[in-house]
Amino acid sequence: MRRNRETVAASRDTYTTLRLVSPPQTEPETLFPATTTAVVSPVVSPPVLFANTAQADIQALLAGQLSNETRRAYRGDLKHFLTFIQHPDALDDMPNLPKVLATVDRNTATAYRDHMMTVEKRAAVTVSRRLATITVIYKALCEEGIIARNPFSWVKRPKVGNVGKTPAFTKEQTERILAQPDRSTPMGKRDRVLLLLLFFCGLRRGEVVHVAKDDFYESQGHIMLRVHGKGWSDKTDSVLIPRRIWPEIQAYLETVDGLLFTAQSRNTRYNRADTPISPVRIYFLFKKYCRSAGIDADSFSPHAARATFVTLCLSGGADIRATMEAARHADPATTLRYNRLRLSMERHASNHLHIDLPRTPAQLQYKTGGIISSPV
Repeated sequence: MRRNRETVAASRDTYTTLRLVSPPQTEPETLFPATTTAVVSPVVSPPVLFANTAQADIQALLAGQLSNETRRAYRGDLKHFLTFIQHPDALDDMPNLPKVLATVDRNTATAYRDHMMTVEKRAAVTVSRRLATITVIYKALCEEGIIARNPFSWVKRPKVGNVGKTPAFTKEQTERILAQPDRSTPMGKRDRVLLLLLFFCGLRRGEVVHVAKDDFYESQGHIMLRVHGKGWSDKTDSVLIPRRIWPEIQAYLETVDGLLFTAQSRNTRYNRADTPISPVRIYFLFKKYCRSAGIDADSFSPHAARATFVTLCLSGGADIRATMEAARHADPATTLRYNRLRLSMERHASNHLHIDLPRTPAQLQYKTGGIISSPV
């Protein structure tokens, strides 16, 4: 028993000795020192660490988008916001960008929204998109602990209407445009098939430029087209080729190998079978055929063909679900935004009101007994 007490006492003395010789505990170094007298590491100071971490975070956010259009839109929205806070060159000076973003408070965020709506007179969809972009950037910085709060978290965005602004062609206008390409020339045949895919399949111009001969296949007795997703995504969709246009497309496939729509010139030595036609070229071709069809080209873009596809499908009797799947929309609300039948006053519900308009009380007769009613 005495030996055990001695052992415990010795252990206690040893523990006391270890506590005495141990170095004093120091507070962990914070990202933002509370006082200016705090000791800062000579290797990396807190402001530099903040800038480097946030810089990598913003660069990863911009580069992480699969679509070049999305990356360009993100940078454009961020550039617009930096111009508003009087730091237009901050995007080119990436190490200092996080410091600039950290100076924004809720009042500035609200003022930015009001400036776009009242001073710049931007559309609600533009204001909402730009606010969403800046909110995502600040959210990423908050998740990494770079900043404490997101100043845009409680800024209310304007409501976006359920009717889009992309116009649609009428059936007669569509037929006139499709008749414009000269099918006696290789360029005319190419443009004719290109327009068929835009109007009859609802393809986007960024999708139609990548269509290749091997993308056509047969499934359950139908001709299908494999469409590659927007940007550099691996996602592919299947689009039905209407039987009415397949013979013309099939004849054109016999004249090409690989890409369907390549850059062509009247001087054939400049033609390249491995160079796809650019979306910009499709834009100008579309405008040209609109003008030759006697249509105001300034009011339409190639995306109007997609709005026309949705509108004519619905007017032809297709339900909203089938049209949504054909347009490859994830939400029926998106399909409804393309529907231009809602803008057609000829189909307005009030036109179906079967109400007689009597001019005098004598004309108000009941069908049962021919009794003339008295005015109320």
